[in-house]
Amino acid sequence: MKVTLKLCNSSSPTPNCHHFKLSKSSTLSNEYGRSACTSDPNLMPEYKDVFGEIGCLQGEYHIITDPEVKPVIHPPRIIPISMMDKLKAELERMKQLDVIDTIDGPTDWVSSLVIVEKPNGQIRLCLDPRDLNKAIKRHHHPMPTVDEILAKLEGAKVFSKFDASSGY
Repeated sequence: MKVTLKLCNSSSPTPNCHHFKLSKSSTLSNEYGRSACTSDPNLMPEYKDVFGEIGCLQGEYHIITDPEVKPVIHPPRIIPISMMDKLKAELERMKQLDVIDTIDGPTDWVSSLVIVEKPNGQIRLCLDPRDLNKAIKRHHHPMPTVDEILAKLEGAKVFSKFDASSGY
């Protein structure tokens, strides 16, 4: 099968992409001229090195908190017994992926764990760290303007759209 990459987008482009003519509908076609759906289930296994794992930046990053803000420790929420096995399995999976780590000692900040069941029966682990977010001293990196972004896109032929698999 011969695949030609073209400027593609999802079935519902964002208004800005449409306004600035950054998106257009296209399909992948094989050597016989028939269209191939971009959601072909064979693409991910074939190109698993592209789709495979959660990315991780090398090195360490230290979050600096304002010492004037008093740390908050939220009490744990009750986890339904019916979800405990799924919770343990998901925590173990996330530890294996190095998304989370076990903390054995005391910590100044604790956010309660909230479990949300997805329509497919899996669970999503959520935290509400608003108190911690208020205490973080942030580095300031101004967002580029639309004009600056468009200038950098000049001459580009291929565009990608990414979605975080679980929002880490």
